[in-house]
Amino acid sequence: MFRVKPDSAGLLENPVVLEIAAAHKKTPAQVLLRHLVQQSISVIPKSVSPQRIKQNFEVFDFSLNESDLEKLNGLDRGENGRTFNFLFFKGANVLLSTSLSLVTLLL
Repeated sequence: MFRVKPDSAGLLENPVVLEIAAAHKKTPAQVLLRHLVQQSISVIPKSVSPQRIKQNFEVFDFSLNESDLEKLNGLDRGENGRTFNFLFFKGANVLLSTSLSLVTLLL
């Protein structure tokens, strides 16, 4: 039987992502989408399944806490792997802080 090592597992099967998803009662895909949304990154998920399309919209009824964000950012593998920390983009930290302030005002 083939077993995937945690370091080489796809993100949807990553133990860290699965743990966070279970804690929020969400799918791993929803957690990964929410992670990007909370960084003020526009996300255009692709799906043809009505159920998954619905799930893709259900990322606005929860928030990832600081610990969740740190764990997901810790999955970053730099230039040679998956990127989770997008603050290297010029102005990303300003946009993120502005977006979070706006969300706080709306809540």
